[in-house]
Amino acid sequence: MTASLADFQAATGALEAFFVPQDQWLGFMAETKELTETLGLLDFKTVLIEGPERSLYIAATTPGILLAVIFDKAIPIGRIRYEAAKLTVAPEDVSLPQFREFARGLLDQVFGT
Repeated sequence: MTASLADFQAATGALEAFFVPQDQWLGFMAETKELTETLGLLDFKTVLIEGPERSLYIAATTPGILLAVIFDKAIPIGRIRYEAAKLTVAPEDVSLPQFREFARGLLDQVFGT
């Protein structure tokens, strides 16, 4: 079964969900990449960053495209992962402009800063 981002948000209750080109995300997540290499986790497919009230889930979905989801702590991560497996990437769903600034704002939302 395939689903859109709108279906995904409706099924999970996620606050935000969007697709991002992997090359735009990698510059922003360089610290995570370095940490995973240090820990020997060279081929990771997902990242979960948990804040006090919200969390950020990042997953490789399609080659070159990542899914980023912000969700409330009351939503089980299993629901996010289950519904993410159903997603199909549509070209119009991929977010391009000013992603770095947007991502920083999203992390501020997650951590409440």
